[in-house]
Amino acid sequence: MTDLEIKELWEEIEQLRNKLHDIASKKGINSPEAIRASQSLDNKVNEFYRLKR
Repeated sequence: MTDLEIKELWEEIEQLRNKLHDIASKKGINSPEAIRASQSLDNKVNEFYRLKR
């Protein structure tokens, strides 16, 4: 994985984190939307760390 690909993946993680924060502040952390956003963020973070090894 190139440095650019890693940077783009990290930027996607940041966007998902911001999306989760927005949803959680508007609808609550236990809302179905927040749970889905959290799962998407978790999956992307896991992908990032798998690829960094």
